[in-house]
Amino acid sequence: MADPKTTVPARVGDFGMWLFLLSLGMLFAASMLAYVIIRINGMMEKTNVITGEPIPPAGPPWGSLDIPWPLWVSTVVILLSSFTIHRAATHIRFERVDAFKRMMTATLLLAIGFLLVQTPSLVGLLAEHYDAMEQRELMANIGGPAGAMTNNALYGAVFFLILVHALHVIGGVVPLAIVTSHAHANRYDHEHYRPVKHLAMYWHFLDAVWIIMFVVLLVTA
Repeated sequence: MADPKTTVPARVGDFGMWLFLLSLGMLFAASMLAYVIIRINGMMEKTNVITGEPIPPAGPPWGSLDIPWPLWVSTVVILLSSFTIHRAATHIRFERVDAFKRMMTATLLLAIGFLLVQTPSLVGLLAEHYDAMEQRELMANIGGPAGAMTNNALYGAVFFLILVHALHVIGGVVPLAIVTSHAHANRYDHEHYRPVKHLAMYWHFLDAVWIIMFVVLLVTA
């Protein structure tokens, strides 16, 4: 039996998880807002304060960036994984252990599949951003300090977004593998399933972040 002096109350654990997700949500929201502002700013025509001549937009034109098609596949995969981990959390609450194990295994496989599809696609998207900005500078001859600064900021924002999301997905796959292992070792039941619930909360959060991030990339491509 668990020692009541050392066991964290369930509500305290849930509250801590919500605080954790809220802090991550603020980080992602700020990052995406910065990307959108830099992207829009890069499309605005400016004026040279010394000569008064107009300076063409420094960023890649709207619609000039292709979203790699595998990102659509990875979006479907992470939605499926969100469904399977939700079903896993429901099954263990009702002591349906075998179904719980199957759903946890399916979630882990889908999460690995998401990483395998997502990683090369995001690297390709990053390279496309870099190429588009480089061509824009060369063709429009807008290299100058202001144009270079805008393009560096845009590239940096895309890189930061992709890196932060990738690190959090990897940070989700590791505990997912641990919880799945514990599931097959029969460590959870209808009374002790908090780690499964918290993991499901985190995975749903990653799912929501990716959907918002994907829509932002589509709209601003």
